[in-house]
Amino acid sequence: MDTQTAFGLGMLVVVAIAMLIAIVIGMLKVSHLEAELADTQTSIHRSLQNIERHLADMHRDIEDRISRETHHLETQDVQNLQHVHRRMDDILSELDSRFDKFENRITKKQILKD
Repeated sequence: MDTQTAFGLGMLVVVAIAMLIAIVIGMLKVSHLEAELADTQTSIHRSLQNIERHLADMHRDIEDRISRETHHLETQDVQNLQHVHRRMDDILSELDSRFDKFENRITKKQILKD
């Protein structure tokens, strides 16, 4: 065999081995990146679940707060309305009393005139 042919075949074998090594390293990197991608997707999925759970908790807390505030306002309205009715009754009672006194005075004056 000719030395040039042997040298050429040897160089081809070296290049083939180098290419094979490069391919194996590339495949290992791709495999590693796939694993990282899967971990990242899992992490994102967990984060989204936590966010959804947190939002649901916040929504429930807001609904509870609205319910409590609404109940408080309704109670205040009832108390205010009762107070207004008591005041109106007091005012009407006082007016009635004053009219009765006024009527008695007028009646006394008419009796004295007669």
